[in-house]
This record gives sequence, C-alpha cells and structure tokens, in this order.
Amino acid sequence: LENYTGTKRKWAFKENKMYDSMSRPDLIFYLTVPIETAIQRNTDRIKKGKESEEFLRKRHLENQNLKYRAKHVFKIDTDKNYKNVIIEIKAKIWENI
Repeated sequence: LENYTGTKRKWAFKENKMYDSMSRPDLIFYLTVPIETAIQRNTDRIKKGKESEEFLRKRHLENQNLKYRAKHVFKIDTDKNYKNVIIEIKAKIWENI
C-alpha cells in the first residue's frame, strides 16, 4: 500500500481487507518454473505486448519465497511436460478430498 496514493490506495486497502476476511483455503498449488524456462516460454508465446525479460526476472525473484496460508500448500514444478503437471495436480486433489 505504501507505493499507492489516492483512489488506487483506497482500492488496494479494500482489496487487502477482503482477502484478510476470507477463510483459509484447503489447497493451494504453488506453480514454479526456472526463470530461463519462463523466459523461453514467453519468447515462444504469440502475444502482443509481451512482458520483457527484465520484468520476468524481477517478478520471478519477487515471487520465489512467498508464504501462503492454506491447510495444504503443494509446490508443483512445471518445468516438465504439461500433461504430467496436470496428472500431478489431479493426484494431489484426489489425495486431499
């Protein structure tokens, strides 16, 4: 919030207040990928106005050690075949329902 002023600050405060009032989720999937893979995937994407490599590196660094409040947090490495990632996520869901 310290980086925001005016209306943006007001809305950010309201958003944070709503998140704080929500009950803790049962499951969270924290998807990870090495930065070089993320950069390559972004390069391969067909998208107008793609994020820059500098932006990706900054965001990757900022999000490396996030802490989540959930009953179960599963860190999923997505640096593999998409189908295998989906299988892993589905298995975790089935194990926890």
